[in-house]
Amino acid sequence: MARMFASIDVPFSHCRVASPLVAARARGGKSFLVYSQTPSARITTRTSYAATTCCTLRGCVTMEAPPDTRRGSEEHSQMSATPFHPPLRIVGREEEIATLLAATRGCLAGQPQLMLITGEPGVGKTRLLGEVVGLAAAELGAQLLSGYALEGGGALPYFPLGRALRGNVARLVQEHPGLWAAASVLAAAGLSAADFPGYRPPVTLGPEAERLRLFDAFADVCLQLAAQRPLLLALDDLQWADAGTWDMLAYGVRAAAGGRFGVIVACREEVLASGGVAHHALVELNRHRLLLHLPLGRLSPQAVRLLGQEFLGGALTDDLAATLARRSEGNPFFAEEVLRGLQRQIVQDWSGAYYIPARERAAAEVTTSATLRLTIVRRLEALPPETLQLLLAAAVLGRTSAVRTLARMAGLGPDTVERQLRPAVVASVVTLAVGEVTFVHDLLRETAYELAAGEQHRLHAAAAAALEEDGDRTLQHWAALAYHWQLADVPLRAAQAASAAAHAARQVAAFSEELHYAGLACALYGQALGSGATADDLQRAQLALAEAALTCGNYGEAEAAFRQALAGAERRGEQREQGRLWARLGVLYHRQERPEESAACLHRALTLLEPLAGTAAEQLAVLIELASLEGLTRARYPEATTLGERARALATELGDLRGQADAALALAGVQLRAVDPTAGRPLLREALDLALAVGDPLLASEVCGSLSNSYYWSGELQQARTDARRRLELAEQAGDVFGMRHAHSWLANVLLTLGEFDAAQQLLDHCEPLLARLDNPEPIAVVRIFSAVIALHRGAFARATALLDEALAVLLRVDPATVVWYRGLSVLTCLALGHRAEAQEHLRAVEATLATMPESALPARSARTVIGLAYAELESHAAAAACEQALRPYAADHHWWLTRRTLATLAALRGDTAQALTDLAAAEALARRERLLPDLGRLLLLRGQVLGGGHATGQAALREARDLFRHLGMQADLAHAERLATAAALPADLTRRELEVLRHLAQGRTNREIAELLHISEHTVVNHLSHIYGKINVDNRTAAAAYALREGLA
Repeated sequence: MARMFASIDVPFSHCRVASPLVAARARGGKSFLVYSQTPSARITTRTSYAATTCCTLRGCVTMEAPPDTRRGSEEHSQMSATPFHPPLRIVGREEEIATLLAATRGCLAGQPQLMLITGEPGVGKTRLLGEVVGLAAAELGAQLLSGYALEGGGALPYFPLGRALRGNVARLVQEHPGLWAAASVLAAAGLSAADFPGYRPPVTLGPEAERLRLFDAFADVCLQLAAQRPLLLALDDLQWADAGTWDMLAYGVRAAAGGRFGVIVACREEVLASGGVAHHALVELNRHRLLLHLPLGRLSPQAVRLLGQEFLGGALTDDLAATLARRSEGNPFFAEEVLRGLQRQIVQDWSGAYYIPARERAAAEVTTSATLRLTIVRRLEALPPETLQLLLAAAVLGRTSAVRTLARMAGLGPDTVERQLRPAVVASVVTLAVGEVTFVHDLLRETAYELAAGEQHRLHAAAAAALEEDGDRTLQHWAALAYHWQLADVPLRAAQAASAAAHAARQVAAFSEELHYAGLACALYGQALGSGATADDLQRAQLALAEAALTCGNYGEAEAAFRQALAGAERRGEQREQGRLWARLGVLYHRQERPEESAACLHRALTLLEPLAGTAAEQLAVLIELASLEGLTRARYPEATTLGERARALATELGDLRGQADAALALAGVQLRAVDPTAGRPLLREALDLALAVGDPLLASEVCGSLSNSYYWSGELQQARTDARRRLELAEQAGDVFGMRHAHSWLANVLLTLGEFDAAQQLLDHCEPLLARLDNPEPIAVVRIFSAVIALHRGAFARATALLDEALAVLLRVDPATVVWYRGLSVLTCLALGHRAEAQEHLRAVEATLATMPESALPARSARTVIGLAYAELESHAAAAACEQALRPYAADHHWWLTRRTLATLAALRGDTAQALTDLAAAEALARRERLLPDLGRLLLLRGQVLGGGHATGQAALREARDLFRHLGMQADLAHAERLATAAALPADLTRRELEVLRHLAQGRTNREIAELLHISEHTVVNHLSHIYGKINVDNRTAAAAYALREGLA
């Protein structure tokens, strides 16, 4: 059967796939027209064609020659090959198409998700993908981007996405110049060309920040494309994609909330295996209800029959239909291959139905018992020898390979290779397009690879040698070399390529791939010892593996690699290397929250390094790490201070500005916690200047965050706001998404503390979509907490409780150590709602945590600032007194509000009006100076309560408080102030507590009895009586009782 092949330059978004492609099938016609939105996509030949298939996923069009339509005798029919009509429509997949189209409509209408088609090889995943993509383009007006993964470890990380984006990014930057930063990030990672105005390599970030910036750039570009016109990203063969591709897709889908964007993926079922490269991404997408999984099963016998009819262009007899269903077992690709294998046995009867003649049935039954792979082998072996040899070489290179690489392997010119491959093109084994050869199906490639069983070592060596001639030095290049040299059984060259691949992977933030290739390099260098590889080679590979595992959080693997490298250094007596390795183990244990082991390793590293010349830089890194560990984790402040000062001196001696900044930041962190929140500020200012001097906006942002925290904890909110804004600006300047995870929310916290509730809530709402792109739920939990605090200020206690419950559930799971900072707020919201049992439950949990912490710890001081108000509300006098005693040394603190307000409340509870008024005066002065309006209102409210409604100063305080609460929209506090202002003044300016004590005294109770009834101490009763005597102008209990009886108070 004659075949012709042609390539046409039709954009992906213009082609329809697999849905009925309309061809001009007039028998006398000279041309056909591919169904396309592009009128110029026309191919003219001298022959009329029966069918066309537009393969947009591979960018080619194949054309079948017309069948011999004559009907005649069996003998005549057998004289020529049975004509085939590759199906113009997909059969047996109507339900799947409807499901995917409905999901695609939802995606393109603003409900993004990832649609996952899985199934065994040959079941029709690519065909179904193409059908849906074609319908989406033609019927829904979607713009389409397509890509695919390559087998064999030779693909650049994010390769499928690079294929999809390449060529679109430059156009998008021209249309939207503001996207040049995102485009530059993509170009630097190899996901697009750097051929657009304004490109410059982005600033280098830390590993996690680099990855998140890359993901964010991908999401921004996709969302911008989708903003112009609904966007569908179609990716094929993703069973061979790297973990980064899957994670980036999950990130993009989550980030596209509300965008007209969808992703449709076809891959084998192996991606669903637990622990596979796609497992994490699919679990996350499913958890967020952003995944539609469509497992594609085999066709029913009836559908197989329809496929055969479409393929042959006529009806099938029952016998042939049954044979086809039995041999293909419902696999569409196998069914087509069976028909190709039976090509010379199948004929048409008088009605036009196809069948197998009686004399051919025995041969057909023999063929039926053979495996389908043998059918493919038979098809391959029918090709010319030179064509088959090229196919064997191409099978070694992968599903798709460059013609020039194949030419080098064969020692031929590219034109000769293309000419010798033409019979394989005609036989629909491969396609040729734009200098690439692609197997029509991977089962064809796998079978060809098996045919090369006796030559695989030679062919892989030839492939590696051919690839080495390329000037390319990307991860894709090194990974391919490692793959081929390993299968060529040349371990040393494979190890060298794997090491280079690991290094290249780190450069593009592909950390999982870095770990894979670093591990492969270790194994290969081990194999090559004694045959060219040295112990130094293995040592370097082990260190690279350890660092890669540390970056990926694979601490067990990192520790094993560090220990293995350390054992080698000890055997060789390399003291400097031993010091470095003990230091890295210390860092590892620090990250694992194993502080004792970390400290021991770091101290041992110092012991080894200090006697050696030329190790100052290594010592500096150890000192900084150790100062941070001893101060922030182990709370050994004197030791941490000594270490930090040594680090500063050494960094100054070395002239290492970055080291000086790191040392100053570490020492400041110790001082903030060891002395008071203001102590480390000079060091932080120094660290900020140094970070800016070395051009490190990330470090500068971190320092500004610490400065803002310091001023916040001392109640200096105006400066805290300035530093918080600068922190956010620097993080945005660096493009560090991870560095911005708390920058927005912390600034919002500062703003809400100043009473700028609307601005704070807008900032929280703005940052949530950004934070949704992160894998870590902790930053969004913090957003929920600050939103809850706004609701608490505004009196929306039910909303505040719900937000806190949601956030605490997350934090208890992912970061339980931070819960103590926030749980006290739940106590207050539950009390405001009257849910005292729940409040007590939260309170007990906070108390249990506080019992394990020193009173000086900042989290303990913050928690007591909150629960002190709860003790007053519950009138838990003993607990309140203990809380006040623990909190009094830190009266100058600010945690959510000024700590002095809590202390004033607790002093008033025990009847010490003088202390309460002293605390209120100091707090009020600071609140006025720093414009802490919500706290100022509550301080004034408390002053009115302490002084009593009959006191002129108290009345003035209540009036001002009401004005503030009305201005700020603090409805619950406003109602409280209104009640106090309108209530009848108590006699002699007695407080409500003093009135209770006087009533009990008038009823003849002793101080002890009064204390027991009111759940306060006898000492507190004595204090109350002293204030009462002064206010009512008496000097003993009898006169006080008489006053109470006379005034009707008893």
